[in-house]
Amino acid sequence: MGAKWGILCLCSGLVACQSPQGLTDPRSAVGDGRGESEFRPIPQEAVKGNPPAIAAASAILVDAATGEVLYEKSADTRRSVASTQKLLTALLVVEKGRLNQPVSLRGQDLLVNGTTAGLQIGETYTRGELLEALLLKSANDAALALARDQSGSVVEFTRQMNARARNIGATHSRFANPHGLDAAKQYSTARDLAKIARAAYRHPELFRIFSKEFAHLTTGRHHLKPLWNTNELVYRSPRYTGMKSGYTLEANKCLIASIYFDGREAILVQLGGAQNTIFNDAETLFSWALRSPIVGPSSGFPSSMFAGSGF
Repeated sequence: MGAKWGILCLCSGLVACQSPQGLTDPRSAVGDGRGESEFRPIPQEAVKGNPPAIAAASAILVDAATGEVLYEKSADTRRSVASTQKLLTALLVVEKGRLNQPVSLRGQDLLVNGTTAGLQIGETYTRGELLEALLLKSANDAALALARDQSGSVVEFTRQMNARARNIGATHSRFANPHGLDAAKQYSTARDLAKIARAAYRHPELFRIFSKEFAHLTTGRHHLKPLWNTNELVYRSPRYTGMKSGYTLEANKCLIASIYFDGREAILVQLGGAQNTIFNDAETLFSWALRSPIVGPSSGFPSSMFAGSGF
């Protein structure tokens, strides 16, 4: 992992960016929920035999088109979920739209610990750019800026998060902030997160962002380097279509990952996992469920680049 990121740092001057080579975009069928029958679901009978062991304390693997559960492990246990809850934050932001609208950073947006994009007071970015920082870099400062811009306050935004979660059917969750840092009485479950992830997966703009390898903040003054995706799977094979990783001391390593392979699509949620195995565990579970080894480009650095932010 260290060697790979060392290579990534050497590539930080690259400026072109496009969708990963070979990536087939499945959202034409499921983006609006009307074309799910066009997908060939992963048949339950294809998932036979004992599942492989994984380190995660809770997990669930679902068919992304139908919601059929293919594997679960303590999927209804309440846990801290770290930055994976940023998928819900992103869903609220993109559903409101106005992604070209500028947002000027305020001091209150920067009062946060953990991973940030290094935003500074007075800088101005579009909502779309901050959304990319949120989903790729997992930037907590971007989360606060978006929440404040959208709802006037973080408190009101989190109220809307909980309402949207209930609307999706994630009724065993409670969110207290838009970024996922540990907070009292904040929790979710693997099953609830799978429901949230399916809603995010269907949205074309979110899919476009979280399947990227990196993006650039173009309108600020201090961001010449790309924001790399924290989900290692997107560098391993174009079949992995992204979603969200996270880590806190309380939550341990968490990962929501998606795959599109041979006309089949699946979403995996792992909570309370191990930092050094969670991506390998995801590959193992996907291979077991789809009954095929998931192989592809694995050169140690992104195989493609992106040109323009699209906003």
